[in-house]
Amino acid sequence: MLAIKQKKMDVAEQTLKDGFKNNPKQFAFLQRLAFFYYAEGRKDDMLKTLQDIKSHAGQYAGAYMDVGDFYYRLGDGESAIREYREGMGKDQKQRANYQKHIIEVLMHQNKRQEAAAINQQILNENPADNDAKSLDATLKLDKGDVPHALDELRQVVTQSPDNFVAHFNLGRAYAMRREWEQARQQFDKAIELRSDYLVARIALEIG
Repeated sequence: MLAIKQKKMDVAEQTLKDGFKNNPKQFAFLQRLAFFYYAEGRKDDMLKTLQDIKSHAGQYAGAYMDVGDFYYRLGDGESAIREYREGMGKDQKQRANYQKHIIEVLMHQNKRQEAAAINQQILNENPADNDAKSLDATLKLDKGDVPHALDELRQVVTQSPDNFVAHFNLGRAYAMRREWEQARQQFDKAIELRSDYLVARIALEIG
């Protein structure tokens, strides 16, 4: 925002408030307002704004997800998980989506066993969930179970050809079997799908 760049903080704050007042279904204004308060060190106002977002959960299904994502972007994984769990309790239809967000946080925290346990819950309820199958295969790959990981990842990329992470991990699986050409093809595909996917570029250069 121009007002922030010009250090006109009172103007910036009022602009965000007015933005939401005039567009009551555009909750991005409240998210930006919460970040504004965080940057200004106004924790009480930040918490009040986040609570305001959640108070609209009845008409905005993504309220708790947004608040959880807010904390995750700040590096506060525990608060993020707390919000995801609270949202999951209020909206069971989005259970798997909340679980996947929790898994992302846990993986970032290197709590792989906890992440694997939640991922297995998803697979138990929906064995065809490609995101869960991809993570399950990745965890197997990390443990050295290449044959099973390879089979699962082949299925995932067949069913979800745009899954660049799965293509990258399939490349890893081929590389672990020293099947270099197949590995290169998968790394290339991952980069084709996501040009800024750095780990695939590094893997391709190393290979």
